[in-house]
Amino acid sequence: MKYRAEAASTDKISYYTQIFAQQMSAEQKIQAGKAAGVADRMAEIQLAVALKQMKDAYERPEVMFSLCIVRLI
Repeated sequence: MKYRAEAASTDKISYYTQIFAQQMSAEQKIQAGKAAGVADRMAEIQLAVALKQMKDAYERPEVMFSLCIVRLI
């Protein structure tokens, strides 16, 4: 049983890390676009989705964990 609990914790950390990486990537693309004077709408959408996923994962961890399991399969 302990192994299962540790795996769940690792899955959650992995999921949060994936969302955070998407968020950071989008922020970098947006900054690069601003420096070049070009708006990157796809990066803005990517950032909005990542922020929503992080909010959902924080507010409803039971849903986040079920999504994490689906992604791993």
